[in-house]
Amino acid sequence: MESRKLIVIGIDGCATWIVDELLRTYDDLRGFRRLKKDGTMGDLTSVDPPLSAPAWASVYTGVGPGIHGIVDFVYIANDFRLRPYGFVNDRPLPLVWDLLCKAGLKTIVINPPMVYPAYKLDGVLVSGWPGPRLSTYPKRLNELVRKTQYRIDIDDPRTQFQKDARRALRELAQVTRARVNLAIQCMESFADWDFFFIVFTSTDRAQHYAIGRANWQTLLHEIYSEIDRFLLRSFEEIASSNGALVLVSDHGFQPVKKTFLMNSWLFQNGFLAAELCPKHYAFSFWRKVYGPRTSVILDKMNRLFSKDRLGDGYRDVDFDHTIAFAGGSNADTVNVWLSDERFCRPALENRKSNAIGQERMLKHLSSKLMNLKTSDGEVLIRDIRVPAITEKASGVGQAIEPNLVVKANRGYTIDVNVIDPLNSLIAPSVYRHGEHDSTGVLGIYIEGNAISQGTRINSVSSVVDIAPAIMRFFDLPTPSWMSVG
Repeated sequence: MESRKLIVIGIDGCATWIVDELLRTYDDLRGFRRLKKDGTMGDLTSVDPPLSAPAWASVYTGVGPGIHGIVDFVYIANDFRLRPYGFVNDRPLPLVWDLLCKAGLKTIVINPPMVYPAYKLDGVLVSGWPGPRLSTYPKRLNELVRKTQYRIDIDDPRTQFQKDARRALRELAQVTRARVNLAIQCMESFADWDFFFIVFTSTDRAQHYAIGRANWQTLLHEIYSEIDRFLLRSFEEIASSNGALVLVSDHGFQPVKKTFLMNSWLFQNGFLAAELCPKHYAFSFWRKVYGPRTSVILDKMNRLFSKDRLGDGYRDVDFDHTIAFAGGSNADTVNVWLSDERFCRPALENRKSNAIGQERMLKHLSSKLMNLKTSDGEVLIRDIRVPAITEKASGVGQAIEPNLVVKANRGYTIDVNVIDPLNSLIAPSVYRHGEHDSTGVLGIYIEGNAISQGTRINSVSSVVDIAPAIMRFFDLPTPSWMSVG
């Protein structure tokens, strides 16, 4: 009897509500419609902050960011510089397909984010974003890559969307089409596989631009149609083996009403010091009067005239006199640090001798943030917490753990890159009308299993549950370090 096959399809940034709205708008997404009708579809909880790097790493390893050690794309070192976390396959924990190969199963893995370079395994591996270049195993796969015109991503999505959004969407659809073509070719050329894993990332790029616009369904339709084509092919593939199909995302998406400039607010309230000059105030007035469409020009001018001491997010910051600052990636949740003795030039007194003072500082800062309201009276910040001990085990010796994790209310995103002396809450930029949130999607279809049909999944499953579920599907023991969900 042929062994059961499992196909896991990752859609970066997909959410249940996005699939539902697309199905209401279009009749041609037959793969998604079948998955929802004959299988089960519901919500999937991401990591916090809901960023692709730590979320996909949790999908592969079955553990949270505090254990696999990737909590963002970059970390803050004690010299205040941003440094990359590196790739998840550089960490000591094995990835789920490594465990399957060790058990004698053959795997095909295409575009897993945060995995680079491709390495030897029993099957096929095509490296994922944000690797510096495409890497494949085995080498004979290169012919299929050339034949399908496969590529990882479009160049600089933000700039592409700012120049010509329609063209950027067409290119992202082409990237998705090529990925589907390569995946189908791999299915047919390496026919004895047991486990197939693929991630589509063009959805995330497109949704940053599209979600929140009146015609977002139209803007995303072509990309999702290509993914639907692979869904239909996957149903055919698992039919003969009584296999299963799993749809998973790393996080969800939400429309953005306003962007909260965290470091601008910290500057305006005396927590962050910056060496600003008249051009900052001119840019700030320009942004306030003319709105987000000036962001492209403002960004270019800032890069020309700012000192760029510490990379994006820290231009013109005076860390010698800064008490608190936010850093990392823009999202609905960001990290905030106090400048204490863990840094090379602490603005606060010794952390151990001044613990009470620092505790008061954190409470004061948290209180001011939690009391923030928009001009419409909406509460801006939903939650502020201190990272758990497990989250602080970052796995990077030089990483400085944040003191606070700040989460915005739904409909708002937090920017850590801009220091604006006059504005702290602005309209969304041309590119980022949509932003990550913590609720993604999980879909399951099991061939020949009527139990799951039409069942709705409650919003309790997490990205860390995916790897243990894959192990159980193949009747393999779940490693002790994995979450049991």
